Amino acid sequence: MIRWLRPWMAIFLCVSGILIALCAQPGWALAATTGTKAPTGREALVSEQPTVIPRTEQIEDVLVLGHDVTVEGRVSEILIVLDGNVRLAPQSRTGIVVDLGGTISQAKGAHVKAMYHVRLNTPFWNGALFGVTLALLAWAGMLAVNVGLIILAVLLSIALRNQRIPLGNQDGSVRRMGLVGVLVSLVVVAIDSILTMTLLGIPLAGIIAVVYSVIGIIGFSMSSLWMGGIILRRQKDQSPVHVQALVGSSVLTAFMSIPFVGLLLSLLTWFTGVGAATKWIFDSWRWRRRSGNIDRRVP
Repeated sequence: MIRWLRPWMAIFLCVSGILIALCAQPGWALAATTGTKAPTGREALVSEQPTVIPRTEQIEDVLVLGHDVTVEGRVSEILIVLDGNVRLAPQSRTGIVVDLGGTISQAKGAHVKAMYHVRLNTPFWNGALFGVTLALLAWAGMLAVNVGLIILAVLLSIALRNQRIPLGNQDGSVRRMGLVGVLVSLVVVAIDSILTMTLLGIPLAGIIAVVYSVIGIIGFSMSSLWMGGIILRRQKDQSPVHVQALVGSSVLTAFMSIPFVGLLLSLLTWFTGVGAATKWIFDSWRWRRRSGNIDRRVP
C-alpha cells in the first residue's frame, strides 16, 4: 500500500511545490513565442507554448501548460508538463519528470532520475473527475442551503420575537418536541402517500408538503433561537433575538455539515423544530379560540 502511494505523493508534492514557488517568485520567465528556445540564465521556466530546452542550457525547474516540451539540455530539479507530451533527447539530463495527460518519450542516452506519468483520458480518471465535480457541486449546494437557513432563521426570529418559544431549558421538553415532530412528519408522509394515488389528490399533497416545509423552517428558527439563548445565557445583558438566532443557527448548521453525524443531527433538529412549531401554532389557535369565547360571554 505504501509503495502504491509513493508516486501519487511525489506528484502531489511536486505540483504543489512548483505552483507555490511560481506564485512566490515573480522573477521567473514566461515563454510567449511558439517553438522558441528557453532563455539563458533563468532558474525556472513557465511556458504556455511548445518549448525546447537546447543542449547548451541548464534550468532548475520547468512548468509547461497545455503544450509539448523537448529537452535537449539539462533540467536539474523538476519538469512538470500538464496536458502535453515530453520528449527527452539523447544526452539530456533531467531530475524528476511529471507528465499529466500526455506521453513521455525517452531517447537512448537520456538520463532521468525519476518519471511519473498519469493518463487522464482513462475511464478511471474520467469517473474520478466526474465524482469530484459532483462532490464540489454537492458542497456548494449544501453551503447555499446553510446560508439560506441562517438568513431565514434570523428573519423569522425577528418576526417571532414577541412569541413564546415552546422549547424549555429542560431536556424533557426537547424530547417531547422531537417526538411530536416525528409523529407530525409520519402523518404528513402517510397523507401525502394516500393523496398521490389519485390524480386529484396530487395538488393537495403538494400544498401539504409546502405547508410542512414552512413549518419546518419556522421550527428551525425556533431551535436556533433556543440554541443561541443557551450559548449566550452567561452574558450579563440579554442579547437581541437576531443575535441569538444568528449564533444558534450558525452552530447548528456547522454541526449539521459534519459527515454522517451531521445527517443525524439534521434529522433531530428538523423533527424538534417541526414539533416546536406545531405546538406553537396549536397553542396560538387555542389561545385565540379561548379569547374569542371570553369576549362572547362578556355583556
